Amino acid sequence: MGNIIAKDPDFWCSTKDPGPERHNAYWMSYVPDSKFLSELSIPGTHNTMSYAYDGKITGLWVRCQSLLLSIQLNMGVRFLDIRCQASDGDMLLKHGGYNLGKLTDTLTGCVNFLQTYPSECVILRIAQENSSLEGLDFRDALEPFLDRFSSHILKRRSMPTLGEARGKMVILADFDIKDTDDMMKYGNMTNGNMIICDNSKPDSFSQKMDGIKANIEKASETTRDKKQMYITFTYRYTWLGIECPQEITRRSNPTWHYLVRNHNGCLGIVVMDFPGYKVIRDIINHNGDYPLEIAYSRNHIVHRLKVRYHIGGRFINDYNCICPVEITPSTNPKVALACLAWTIQAVPENVEAQRK
Repeated sequence: MGNIIAKDPDFWCSTKDPGPERHNAYWMSYVPDSKFLSELSIPGTHNTMSYAYDGKITGLWVRCQSLLLSIQLNMGVRFLDIRCQASDGDMLLKHGGYNLGKLTDTLTGCVNFLQTYPSECVILRIAQENSSLEGLDFRDALEPFLDRFSSHILKRRSMPTLGEARGKMVILADFDIKDTDDMMKYGNMTNGNMIICDNSKPDSFSQKMDGIKANIEKASETTRDKKQMYITFTYRYTWLGIECPQEITRRSNPTWHYLVRNHNGCLGIVVMDFPGYKVIRDIINHNGDYPLEIAYSRNHIVHRLKVRYHIGGRFINDYNCICPVEITPSTNPKVALACLAWTIQAVPENVEAQRK
């Protein structure tokens, strides 16, 4: 099946943290308050908590992620795919019939992250899994668990701005809710606010890629309703379930990553299995002036900066192209702000600054 324990920019199937230099813990701090969440390009993970399953053989088919929730959030993931089962007064996390822990632990992890990085928000799609509760029964079973974290959850039925959502969890309810509930309903709605591409069993790989491309292109249309959220799932299963998610993702991630990297404009939410650090950064970089690199040109003294930027949702010619901007740190507030995220060290000429 090839190398399914891999650590590369597209596909990260290892429990090892890629390292702080590849973290994007506060990327939303560079995005204006006025932007609706539906206008952002947001990395997400499919079956976010599946890394917690410890089965040795069955785990190859159950696990869709390898990194702890805290590392996923530090890497820049802001959309979590959470599946729950109400059981004996508790709310268990599930992937099919397999146990992944408890919802309370996930919510606590999100709160801890948001208290450290209040510029961020975390979107949680919560769905019922391996359960047959009908009508409002699941909602009623879930309510006391959300109530415990009420002060950390944004209460809003319509699409919020990032400014309104900072420091909060945003719940997308993939279950029946009451008309009086202050949360957004998840799902494709003809005249609603979500367009979701989630074809997990396409007839072919090309059909899956066509669906991903079509939804991403819709998300980037300048004439679309900016309060309409586009969510694209990139994972897929084989019909017979012979290939495990690691192997499928190892082969498919580079293909759709190329599509993302060469696309201009908003991507919406892109939900992935085993995302590598580079594909996460490339999605984030579609949000505007997020610094990719800050380098310096003189020994010991930072005289001038060369800044590589992804400007206004559009790459400058090529991902590896440097756009030189000669300035002093004090004359450009945007670059000065970006400098706060970097440690400029006295090292030999043309060596890049290291990101915190």
